[in-house]
Amino acid sequence: MNIAYDRFPEVWLRSKGVVFLGTPHRGSSTATQAKLFGDILNVAWCTSGGPLFRRGVQTDLLRDLGRNSSELIAIADSFTQRASALQIVTFYERYTTPPVGTIVG
Repeated sequence: MNIAYDRFPEVWLRSKGVVFLGTPHRGSSTATQAKLFGDILNVAWCTSGGPLFRRGVQTDLLRDLGRNSSELIAIADSFTQRASALQIVTFYERYTTPPVGTIVG
């Protein structure tokens, strides 16, 4: 049983490939810093009397992108079943990315 085919047969049959760029499959430590910054912005938003953003920063999404998040682990586990009929080719960085100076991911 292929879940992707069962739910979206037209998409499945017409797709030739998918590319994920810069995908932090195991999460990113940068997400923790971004969540902290989002929390600060949300406090400023609530105390300013006037909204800086329409709905504030969705820090729940940033939390889910953190290292070892349960959400990312569940997605990775379900991907194994969904991708069983796919041919997968993987590329990854081996060198640092200027000006960041680290390997992304």
